[in-house]
Amino acid sequence: MSRAQVHYSGGAAMVDITPHPGTSMAGYGSDIGKVSRGHLNRLYSSATYLEDKKGNYLFIVANDIWGFPQGLGDKVMALLKDPSNNFPIKIARENVIFAATHTHNSQGNYATSYGYNLGSSTFAGFDQDQFDFLAKSLSTAIVAAYQAREPVSLRYATKKIIGLTRNRSIDAWHNNRWDDKQIFHTRITDGTPYVSDMPKCLADRAEQFIAIDPTITSIILTSIKDKKPISVINNFAVHPTVMGAANVLASADIYGVANSVIKNYLTTKYNYAKTPVVAFLNGAEGDISANWRDHGLLETVRIGNDLSKAVIEMLESGNDIPITRDIQVRLEFKPIKNQPVSDPDLRAKCKTCKIEKTAKTPMIGKAALAGAEDARVNKETVINECGFDESLTNYKCNGPHGSKDKYGVSVLAKWSAPKSVPVGVYDIGTLRMVTMPGETTVTLGERLKAIARDKTTSHIFLIGLANEYLSYFATPAEYEMQHYEGASTVYGMASALFFEEEVERVSLYGASVPKYYGIKSYRPSSIFLPFKKRKIQRNFRQEPFNSYHILSSLGLNRYQPNKIKTLEVGWAVPVALTYDDIPEVHIEYETGNKWQPLFHNYNLDKKGLYKIRELQSDQTSYSLINYVSGNGDGHNQWQSLWIIPPSLKNLKIKMVMKIGNQTFRSVEYKI
Repeated sequence: MSRAQVHYSGGAAMVDITPHPGTSMAGYGSDIGKVSRGHLNRLYSSATYLEDKKGNYLFIVANDIWGFPQGLGDKVMALLKDPSNNFPIKIARENVIFAATHTHNSQGNYATSYGYNLGSSTFAGFDQDQFDFLAKSLSTAIVAAYQAREPVSLRYATKKIIGLTRNRSIDAWHNNRWDDKQIFHTRITDGTPYVSDMPKCLADRAEQFIAIDPTITSIILTSIKDKKPISVINNFAVHPTVMGAANVLASADIYGVANSVIKNYLTTKYNYAKTPVVAFLNGAEGDISANWRDHGLLETVRIGNDLSKAVIEMLESGNDIPITRDIQVRLEFKPIKNQPVSDPDLRAKCKTCKIEKTAKTPMIGKAALAGAEDARVNKETVINECGFDESLTNYKCNGPHGSKDKYGVSVLAKWSAPKSVPVGVYDIGTLRMVTMPGETTVTLGERLKAIARDKTTSHIFLIGLANEYLSYFATPAEYEMQHYEGASTVYGMASALFFEEEVERVSLYGASVPKYYGIKSYRPSSIFLPFKKRKIQRNFRQEPFNSYHILSSLGLNRYQPNKIKTLEVGWAVPVALTYDDIPEVHIEYETGNKWQPLFHNYNLDKKGLYKIRELQSDQTSYSLINYVSGNGDGHNQWQSLWIIPPSLKNLKIKMVMKIGNQTFRSVEYKI
């Protein structure tokens, strides 16, 4: 097929970014955050390259990490522009979308802002090695995606998923204007059947299942040559925090489960020689939780399976829409502190003073102390999740911060919060994407999409946690309530309106600053010096730890032994706690006097329409876990724990471990 007949070329690649054991994880902070003992499947950076026939191009880089700091993007761009790397194109910053899935069980301490390295990770400080590892991995994924380019067709599809998510901050959402709420009631008329039965105080109101964004959007790149998808990029708004804070394994949470299942399904259907790239982008998830009944592995798998099933149904429906028009990118880094806004409604929100600008000094509210409404994080103070009132406000107007009652650690925000933020609007034909540098409430997300939509746009979605991280963004009405999301909106009541005006301007007129040169200097906090790393790893090695602790952290200790059957193998191999020494493990079974890789065949739905062929490997299954055990005297070893799928019986199996160039096989087991 000639170049003139093909509108797009594209390529995709993924790179493993799984943190090694002994890594301080991010998402739950120093109060209840954990150090990783191993991994529950692997974490990836997935890059997709797309170029139209005019030469306009876009990289979409989705990463299984907690947040994406602006400085990390700068570092990746510097690596790509380094002449020694021989990257064949002069890549521009505006042509790359960097986004995080927001899993709370990824590595931490790689942020380029002081406060996020102090308050978001288990241990405070900046880990230069972690930062460099991520930058190198992301740049490798981008280069590989570009090198893999070939003629492709491009389509997108959408589907509504009701009952998978719920609004965790419904009282703050109720404070929004009537017209802001009406769109949700129009879109979903009945949420009652989807109310979770546990825990009731967190999901006992039908409107919690109405005040969500139920739309999942998938962008599918398909090879013109062999008609197989090479990349499936999915956008869905939800907090991937179902594993819970007790988990001690690196994990991409529900997105990781869905990613594995979709890849397994596509591999089964198309018989790939090379695994297709599947990626997830988060949306306006600031006040949106998954509809979990309990934290732990079983709920993560249940919800991840439901999410993957929705994507597969959408891919198989035949309702996808072709895209054939050109790519257009608009990205501007705009100062956010002390910026004027024009909405006069702000003046009525605080009776004692006028609010006409974003704040000069970022500030954290007191409600941020306790964490989100359905997952309190403070372990020093006993807080009843079902009775705690978040509305911690000040009687006096605190300037642009309105009625926010300042939390004592606001000094961290003052020192470290980013002072400029990216505003991005990206078009792939009639498909439009708006990026936000943090966690946006679902109502603000709808307002931003409405502002950015024009007559040439057939579908629009928001990508959160993209190109930078600056905590939360709530509407003025939600901010006024000072629940967790409003308390975590650090530049004051006008922050959301600032973004609405900037997104509208960039959508209409494009970016006014054509060249971005990167942050001049970082303040990432004190650096993890070798002695501090040695201390963390010494404590890690000396902590007694075994399979009981793993099962407990996964929430599996609450189930009867006859329901959860496991097999554990200990490996007498060195534990170096480096990226080069993370093992890969898979299972073989005996058949016809030969040993072959073990697959688990099952149906994703009761009708048997969607059949999955899942290799029992720590790269493709959530049944196989690698972790570092310890007996308390500093002696550690790798352990592999297999949660045996119920349908597998009467087999002779062996576990096979690979570390670098070495391969180890276990003794024979019967299951």
